[in-house]
Amino acid sequence: MASKFLMPPLTVGKRQMASMAARKASAAPIHQLETSLLPSGLKVVSNDSDACAVSTVGVLVKAGSSYETYDNLGVSHALRLATGLSSKNATSFGIVRNVQQMGGSINVLAGREYIMYTLNAPRPYVGELFNYLNEAVTAPAFKPWELNDHVYARMAEEVENLDADSQAVDLLHKAAYRSGLGQSLYSPEYMIGKHKTNTLADFHAKTHTVTRTVIAANGVDHRILSKMGTQLNLEKGHGPTQPVKYFGGEQRLDCGGQHAVVAIATESGSASNAKESLACMLLRNILGTGPKIGRGNLSGKLGKAVE
Repeated sequence: MASKFLMPPLTVGKRQMASMAARKASAAPIHQLETSLLPSGLKVVSNDSDACAVSTVGVLVKAGSSYETYDNLGVSHALRLATGLSSKNATSFGIVRNVQQMGGSINVLAGREYIMYTLNAPRPYVGELFNYLNEAVTAPAFKPWELNDHVYARMAEEVENLDADSQAVDLLHKAAYRSGLGQSLYSPEYMIGKHKTNTLADFHAKTHTVTRTVIAANGVDHRILSKMGTQLNLEKGHGPTQPVKYFGGEQRLDCGGQHAVVAIATESGSASNAKESLACMLLRNILGTGPKIGRGNLSGKLGKAVE
């Protein structure tokens, strides 16, 4: 039998717990997108968030394939694959080992207009790991033996294994623009192995300048990001320009297999004209954006015409 002397303390304890007021949850601070222009001309964009345990820093450079010339076709492809190799101040092993040891990663994406270098890192180490991103972006060494051992073989492999959809999109750009935006994201086969150290260094020096670069981050204080921006060792200059003119036409590539890929595009309205942009978006939805699931029914005018 339980002793009755235990009851009063339990009762008092229960009343004390019941009388405690519930704490109000403090509202999380709201951070807005911040932009600034450094004295050097570099644009800085940040969106801080205290809830972000992992910070992301991106460096966007106007160095895509549209800025290539006839003599260095595919150089942006080689430049993308050379990211992470030895720089002027660090070895490839040192960059990879130190970044991964702190839980970070460096990636690169390339388009026809831009190359984007991104760093993902734990928030406390983003400042320290940015030094390695800075080395990869601004001071690549393009050592001949590393190009021979790593870059050329990967270029050949990517070109050889290019899928039909990617080939169709490349041909679509070539038909629409011919040069500039019409140039492929991948190197022609006859140019693989011809992008030597001098070719890569010359293209890098002309395109990787302050006025052609933007640094953006998520989960980083704007003042810290601005300080990172001042550490980017970029030269001044506007670099090469490529006028864009729409031509239109048709391109075909004969190959084996049981399937054909057809890509159709038209010249749309200017992004600066809101009415034309909305009209083009509405037309795109009318024509159909394709099924959302595999083997689904085609929607839109184009889909019904194909069926």
